[in-house]
Amino acid sequence: MSEQEVEVGLGKSNVNSTPQNATWDATVIDKLPTTTFYPTNSLQFLHKLEKERLNESAKEPPIPEANVQLRIVIVSAGLDGLATSIALAQCGHRVIVLEQAQQLSKVGADVQIPSNVARLLERWGVLPFLVDKAAEPHDITLQSFGAPSYVVHRAHFHEALYERAKELGVDVRVNSKVVKYDLEAPAAMMENNTILRADLVVAADEVNSTARRFILGGTGQAPTPAGFYSILDQLSLNLWIGPDGHVMTYTMAAGSSFSLSDIQDMRRDFADWDLKLVKIINMVEKTMKRPLLAGPPLPTWLAPSCRILILGDTAHSMLPYMSQAAAMAVKDGAALATVLNFIEDRDALPFALRTLGRERLKRASHMQEASRGKHFMVSANQRSDPVTQLWAYGYDPKGAMKKAWKAVIRNGCEFKRWQN
Repeated sequence: MSEQEVEVGLGKSNVNSTPQNATWDATVIDKLPTTTFYPTNSLQFLHKLEKERLNESAKEPPIPEANVQLRIVIVSAGLDGLATSIALAQCGHRVIVLEQAQQLSKVGADVQIPSNVARLLERWGVLPFLVDKAAEPHDITLQSFGAPSYVVHRAHFHEALYERAKELGVDVRVNSKVVKYDLEAPAAMMENNTILRADLVVAADEVNSTARRFILGGTGQAPTPAGFYSILDQLSLNLWIGPDGHVMTYTMAAGSSFSLSDIQDMRRDFADWDLKLVKIINMVEKTMKRPLLAGPPLPTWLAPSCRILILGDTAHSMLPYMSQAAAMAVKDGAALATVLNFIEDRDALPFALRTLGRERLKRASHMQEASRGKHFMVSANQRSDPVTQLWAYGYDPKGAMKKAWKAVIRNGCEFKRWQN
């Protein structure tokens, strides 16, 4: 059987028929039945991958120091910026994070941390700051790809990332608003006229990004509202799907609160739905309504100099229907740290970032498409589909970047152009 095929049912299925050629080395729970008395074989390939991942995990070396230690400026100390700062600092890069607010914000709703991201956070040393404040859902059918999945309040996730970043020596500077970029230098220019030059500037200034407008020539392609969510203080973990609407609730704050979509509209629009849902809605007295924003896939994440990069929500804001928005930002940071470990001198930095941009932009664009929620209309059980779960939650950003790097090195043409 070739590397491109896996056994499914009584025939074969090409894994490349999924939205992207992901790295299929994720794991699944080891308690799945290995044989049945009826004609099915749909999960046998997951058992094989489980064994392969366990073998790889046992051999996984310590996080390596980068061959070239760079001075890197990250704009914004949100989830995206702090996660990226941790990934880079662990490899020995000198990282400065610029945050425009006078103090770090503690507002927000729930964040879902799938198992592939939980593995990264564990490896980065973040989980000890987080697990006591996170809830591990047991009532949703998701495969466990080598680690538990969590739901956590955004403020608690942010606090955990910040504490770990400080522990690693990341220089987080508040009241440091960036208003302009020198795309060639590269440099970030702040409101107080301070200019910070670096080997690389990473802009993670989220949906209202200044950097995105600079990189895309003034257009910005800002995300647009696509719905709302609200935060409340009751316990539950459920999903309701029906004609012209759906409701999702997520436990967070270690089980002391949960979030769901717009309360006021729900009281009117869902009055004749499940009595359990109606009872929950009627118990709510106060919520905080916030918009859901989604943007189109961007043509590039890189400035022409290939020394200023956008990532996270700045590059690929998406709706929450695949529970991957925050997870994608963490994986952006992991992929960036991975590709920077491959370079032997600063002159190869543009080549590395172009390789990163191609791989992550393609992956993010596919996830943006999947996150628009259309799968509810075409699949009766999309979230429980093992192939979809493997594609979404079994993706390994480090493995994908290694594969992409090897592919462009094997081709050789672009690398030679950058060397010359």
